[in-house]
Amino acid sequence: LLLRAGQRYGAHRMRILLVTAVLATAVWFVAATPVTAPELYDVKQLKNGMVLDGESVFDQEGLKPFKATVLAVMPDFLAPGEDLILVRLSGEIVDRYGVVNGMSGSPLYFKGKLVGAVSYRFGALPKEPIAGVTPAESMLALLKERKERPKKLAAAGPPRTVAGFGEV
Repeated sequence: LLLRAGQRYGAHRMRILLVTAVLATAVWFVAATPVTAPELYDVKQLKNGMVLDGESVFDQEGLKPFKATVLAVMPDFLAPGEDLILVRLSGEIVDRYGVVNGMSGSPLYFKGKLVGAVSYRFGALPKEPIAGVTPAESMLALLKERKERPKKLAAAGPPRTVAGFGEV
């Protein structure tokens, strides 16, 4: 009886080990697969009236598509060299609820190329779903700037003392 229990336990243990090895291999394979960034659409090529494709999560059912019609590209609106794309959103859920909290970061594409992401809504209770879109180029430039900026040193010299307080 003990021999059979040991064999059963050993077989169960081997199954767990095998499943763990398969899962670890799958995770390694997914992690090792390079992720390619989408091609970017040049904001300078955008024209009023162009329709962009977007997607966002509105409920537990996952991504839902919506459309965004370009109203204007506003150069230097956010800061010098930082443009804003003004769009009117449309689609089943957007037509019902408008631009909602949580849509920030929702990507917008034109012919499969990334234009930018929803980043602003205008007005507390707007009648029309008007949104501001930060161009993808601006977001990537910010990431590049952060990588290139040298790290600040915690202490630039010897410790300093202030009378009565010790080291600062």
